[in-house]
Amino acid sequence: MFVTGRLKDLIIIRGRNYYPEDIEAAAQDSHSALLRGRGAAFSVTPSSDDAEQLVVVQEVDRERIREADVGAVIAAIRTAITERHEIAPHAVVLAEPLRIPTTSSGKIRRNACRQRFLDGSLEVFAEWHAPAPRDPGPAPSPVEQWPARTGRSTAEIAAWLISRFAQELGLPATEIDTSVPFAHYGLDSVRAIRLTSALETWLGCELSPTVTYEHPTIDLLSKYMAAQQCSDAPTDIPAAVAEDGATGIAEPIAVIGIGCRFPGADGPAAFWQLLRDGVDAVTETPPDRRDPDASGNGGTRRGGFLEQIDRFDANFFGISPHEAGRMDPRQRLLLEVAWEALEDAGQVPERLAGSRTGVFIGISANDYGSLQHGGPALIEAYTGSASSIAANRLSYAFDFRGPSMAIDTACSSSLVAVHQACRSLYDGESTMALAGGVNVILSPAIGAKLEQAGMMAADARCKAFDARADGYVQGEGAGIVVLKPLSRALADADPVYAVIRGSAVNHDGRTNGLTAPSRGSQEAVLADAYRRAGLSPGVVQYVETHGTATFLGDAIEAAALGAILARGRMPDSRCLIGSVKTNIGHLEAAAGVAGLIKVVLALRHQAIPPSLNFAEPNPHIPFDTLPLRVGQTLVPWPEDGRRAVAGVSSFGLGGTNAHVVVTEAPQVRVARAEDDAAQGRAELLPLSARSPEALAELALRYETALAAGAPLADLCHTAGARRGHYDYRLAAVGDSAAELSAALAAYRKGTSHLGLSTGRCRAGRPGVVFVFSGRGSQWSGMGHRLFSEEPAFREALGACDVALQAHMQEPLLTQLFDGSAGRGRGLPAPPSLRSSRYRLGWLRCGVRGGGTRSRARPRKRCGGGGLRCGRLDPRRCRTGDLWGRPWLRGGGASR
Repeated sequence: MFVTGRLKDLIIIRGRNYYPEDIEAAAQDSHSALLRGRGAAFSVTPSSDDAEQLVVVQEVDRERIREADVGAVIAAIRTAITERHEIAPHAVVLAEPLRIPTTSSGKIRRNACRQRFLDGSLEVFAEWHAPAPRDPGPAPSPVEQWPARTGRSTAEIAAWLISRFAQELGLPATEIDTSVPFAHYGLDSVRAIRLTSALETWLGCELSPTVTYEHPTIDLLSKYMAAQQCSDAPTDIPAAVAEDGATGIAEPIAVIGIGCRFPGADGPAAFWQLLRDGVDAVTETPPDRRDPDASGNGGTRRGGFLEQIDRFDANFFGISPHEAGRMDPRQRLLLEVAWEALEDAGQVPERLAGSRTGVFIGISANDYGSLQHGGPALIEAYTGSASSIAANRLSYAFDFRGPSMAIDTACSSSLVAVHQACRSLYDGESTMALAGGVNVILSPAIGAKLEQAGMMAADARCKAFDARADGYVQGEGAGIVVLKPLSRALADADPVYAVIRGSAVNHDGRTNGLTAPSRGSQEAVLADAYRRAGLSPGVVQYVETHGTATFLGDAIEAAALGAILARGRMPDSRCLIGSVKTNIGHLEAAAGVAGLIKVVLALRHQAIPPSLNFAEPNPHIPFDTLPLRVGQTLVPWPEDGRRAVAGVSSFGLGGTNAHVVVTEAPQVRVARAEDDAAQGRAELLPLSARSPEALAELALRYETALAAGAPLADLCHTAGARRGHYDYRLAAVGDSAAELSAALAAYRKGTSHLGLSTGRCRAGRPGVVFVFSGRGSQWSGMGHRLFSEEPAFREALGACDVALQAHMQEPLLTQLFDGSAGRGRGLPAPPSLRSSRYRLGWLRCGVRGGGTRSRARPRKRCGGGGLRCGRLDPRRCRTGDLWGRPWLRGGGASR
């Protein structure tokens, strides 16, 4: 005897896979009169020229079935299967207990049950069979079709739909409820397209193939068609959105920092390289992520995976190894990415402690929690894995006092988080915000269920807007953007990647099903976002779409985009569209922020990366008539004399839609000295970390940045003034990128190098002390270069000049920097020196004096922050004037 495997249980209907266990569970959940674990689902072919059809056989509870209406029980089974699996049963059979054949161990023998159903030997309590489809008859002649502009009435269209719907499904017209969604009757995509085609013929006009999804009942569809007169125009847009009046425009929000870990890309620079090169980062499931107990489906899948997901530097964040072990990898990943985002933004976390910085994180499925709960340390398991704690963990770690919330709207979670962060900044609730999302695939169970539901691409390739579109592939990762009001970001000299001009969120409401997309709602959220941004949709050059590569989902999204982006657009203008899911898979809760980061980087680099896996357009998307085109190659950002404008869409599985409008960063002219290398000016590059290994890794990152041509002065200034300073330190001095790189390389190799200093500064170290010089140390032109290059120095010295004008014969700035007076002229020593000390004490270089060394008490108070320039003693100014005169040199003046 040879064991070749189990008999086929998988049900394949119209190319879609269904698992009988799932259908049986849906049936048994539908009514209390049905026995658990005593049902069989299988497919049959009624005749040689028919497709496979679904049959469900279910045993009943004798006691409860007597009290129930058999017809109601059968209707409950049909409805549950149709709504959950979008397939209509061909037959439903009720049987008494122990009538379905089983194995000796009690397992259902589906194939044996199928055979008994076919040969009529199955003992039946009650049954229902779908009526045979009737011939719909010939189509009406064009004369009988919609007369020009007179149209059919709502009642006429509804009557035609009822008749055709009944014929399509093989049901009596009296069983058709015009207020029930089409999905209730099992109107799948094939039947929906067939019904739409017949409706087009009858009305004599072209319709969107997704019209039955956009208007999912006979009542809604007939009212829409009667009102539109076959014009497939945008619908369901609230009046407030369609009006050109009040725009609700708020201050733009600057994206000042990015942190990300995506498949194949660790950080924004690597992510941009992946995008511009058109890399597909989907790989085989890592061996340590596979389910050893899985067999057949779901055991070995492809996806977009992160490397070394188990690594975490707990000591860096002051977390004990025990607590770190209880923490969900998503929380650990968020901590690291949030730190990297703040560092990228030039924000020192220690200086943000106690600030009204908000945290908004999109997070959904909780694989880790299911593995943790039930243990003895329940509270640690909860705080370590609960999705609601993820944002709170960041606020706690950095001591942020602004709003802190986790957001779960399924696939749109992270873009909704960005929207909420912007609203918090608009309202003044937050002064700065971190927004993003995270997704980690720890269990293959969810992926297996998605495969069973037919949502996953058979070849593990997301083929957005392509004719081969058959679903998506899962991906994992985390992304966080640092947001600040644009005016504040510019005033603080923060780096600005791009600007969020507006955003909007809405919900589909009641549609063809809880998970069915709505074109009308997508149009509404797009229109609302551009209204809030104060921009015409016609100026948008690129849209990062939701793009999950489902045949009808793509068509619905393209139709909504086409309708809105056509407004105000030049006739020959096309908007490029794409989907980052073709590169890294669907990151689910983190998908929206991944798309946003892609767009922000594209605006920064003024180039649009390609969307992958697009060969032949989806036949249900009329690209020839829509103002859309899928980007297939890396192209420069279109130059039409206007600023670059882009949109980002993200739609949740349960109907929550979000769209964000983004524009390029303003071109800020920065006053800087001539090229440093040309001047031969030496620069100081200070770096620090919390361990020697981390410092060596940081040195390598700076070597890479120097090799890539990063501006030397900017790099050194940011390292000194906009990074935290930790125990393990190095300082490299050089007047060129090559010199600094050589010093950094020497540190990594453990060798000495000219201009390289290293050391460790332990906790409890003494503070910095300002040492001020005395009389006779002033010179002509003192501080001129610092005045011209350091804004804080210039601002403080200007304040001193204003404060002293009433007490001096000549303005301080004139005496200091006016060369016309000649080299031999004496300077007003006390005012000039005291002003220099004052302004030096307040340089914004991240250095604060812990003490001063000077003979005069006011100088000490000035350096330590205890004296304002407006309180300078006028008698000291007079002393300076006298002291500066030639005939009084060498003497003094008494009070």
